[in-house]
Amino acid sequence: MSEFLTYRIRVRGLVQGVGFRPSVWRIARECDLAGEVWNDSRGVEILVRGGADQIDRFRRRLLNEAPPLSRIDAIESELWEAGTNLEGFHIRPSRGGEARTGVVPDAA
Repeated sequence: MSEFLTYRIRVRGLVQGVGFRPSVWRIARECDLAGEVWNDSRGVEILVRGGADQIDRFRRRLLNEAPPLSRIDAIESELWEAGTNLEGFHIRPSRGGEARTGVVPDAA
C-alpha cells in the first residue's frame, strides 16, 4: 500500500463565483481523496490527502475539468505536514480577508 500524503493546493485566477468548489469536490471524490476546499481573498485553497498517484491525477483534472467560466492562472502546491485529520471531502465556507482575486460577472 502506498503512503498517504497531504498537500495544500492554492488555485489563483478567476475561480470564485463559477462553481469551482463543487468541481473540486466532485473531482476529489472521484479520485477517492479526503480533504476540504474553501474560497479566500487569494482564490481557492484545497487540503487534500491520498496517495501520490491519486493527488497527481487530481491536479491534472483540476486543470482539464475546471468550470467553463473559470480561468486558472496558477496552481501552487506544497506538502502539508500540519496535523490535520481529514476524512471525506468537504466544501467549507469562504474565509474573509481583502479580496485579491477576480470574480467573473454573471453569465447571460
